[in-house]
Amino acid sequence: MKQAVTQTKRFLPPGRITIKYNYKAIPVDIERFRNQLIAMRSVLDCDVFDLGVVLDSDEVLAKLNKEYCGKKVPTDCISIPMHVSPVRFEQEAIFYFLISGHQENLKAGTLPPTRKTGNDLGDIYLSLPYAQRHCEAENIPLLQHLTALAAHSLCHLLGYDHQTEADYKLMKAKEDFLLERLKEMQLA
Repeated sequence: MKQAVTQTKRFLPPGRITIKYNYKAIPVDIERFRNQLIAMRSVLDCDVFDLGVVLDSDEVLAKLNKEYCGKKVPTDCISIPMHVSPVRFEQEAIFYFLISGHQENLKAGTLPPTRKTGNDLGDIYLSLPYAQRHCEAENIPLLQHLTALAAHSLCHLLGYDHQTEADYKLMKAKEDFLLERLKEMQLA
């Protein structure tokens, strides 16, 4: 008589999503945005990880862009992964390393390891004024664009990058897949 071998899967509770809505001059449906983030995180199978999202000003994003990327201009989004292995560089080099998407030990689409001390995927910073200008120029709703920026940023947190044409195509396909799934779930 053969005994069935069963494998026990370790189930972890879903991670938190913290949204800091620091720039309230531009209205955003935070609950709908949170639901979109929850869905995208689930589609990417990284819902056990905590995620921080900061909605802020051009000035804050310009400061972060200068500090971490060496660019003195505002940007629409910055992703800061929290799962990068320690590297011995000067502080500025470490943050450039983080922002540029060259995460050590993490290939595109690979989940970081879970830890007993916490599972923090990273932080996403979005400039609401920058996004608003883009939306006005393209005649699209703000939440639609913020969702696309969040998909882009989540891909960065999972090791995707767009430094080469091949990397760009891989990342763009993942972003499009995420946004299409949101439409199917009627969350887009």
